[in-house]
Amino acid sequence: MTARGFSVDFDRPFHSEGQVIDASKDSVDVEFSGEFPWDVRNGVLVFTNGQKPAGASASAGGGELLYPYGSLLEFDPTRRETACLT
Repeated sequence: MTARGFSVDFDRPFHSEGQVIDASKDSVDVEFSGEFPWDVRNGVLVFTNGQKPAGASASAGGGELLYPYGSLLEFDPTRRETACLT
């Protein structure tokens, strides 16, 4: 299949990326670039649209994404592929 004469542009990709700085049995320290703005609300990681909520906000709003920790996917930057737990 060949597609010509169009482009796809997203304000933000379908995923968010961070680099694991440190990990232990009880915690993981992750660093996110400014390309992926975030906040922690009620102990939950929220990838935001870069704007602070107008009032007290405990959950995600328009253009934001709640990100359950169980949905994290490890990526091997050296091999440039998903890291498998084998």
